[in-house]
Amino acid sequence: MSTSRPAESIVVMASRPSRSERLAVGTFSTLLIGAVLAPIRQNWRAEKRDGFPLSYYPMFTARRPARSTVYHFRGIDKGGGLVAVPYTYAGTGGLNQVRRQIRRMALAGRADELCARTASSVATLGQLRTVRAVQLVRAAYRLDDWFLGVSREPVRLTVLGEAEVPRDEAS
Repeated sequence: MSTSRPAESIVVMASRPSRSERLAVGTFSTLLIGAVLAPIRQNWRAEKRDGFPLSYYPMFTARRPARSTVYHFRGIDKGGGLVAVPYTYAGTGGLNQVRRQIRRMALAGRADELCARTASSVATLGQLRTVRAVQLVRAAYRLDDWFLGVSREPVRLTVLGEAEVPRDEAS
């Protein structure tokens, strides 16, 4: 018969931090809390400033207009319906970079040139087979309506340029 022994407990006594360790931890904690709370003082300044890494985040707190104007492409299909043309057909790069280039060219009066280039991309890439023409439009949207799903229709729309998509006769 086996005899069992009770499990031995191991007790580890944690030593109390020294006065200098407590002072170091307290100082670090105070500085960290101060750094996190420091940007709040911007709320009471007449002219607010942003400074990385202790940012006031005006990107999120600044007042936004009720409407936003966007330059974008849309396609017209063979039946006359509208099709969204992704920004990637107009240029390479990220969304904001390509949209900025589209806006600059539109403001410089080069909308038709840009439409022709985009229409050529639509024909070459072949994913929008039903699109017969490409338009560059400047559209103003009500942001609240858009994001709440009330209306995705623009409140103002201006066609800046248009180009036919070059297709083979068989297409």
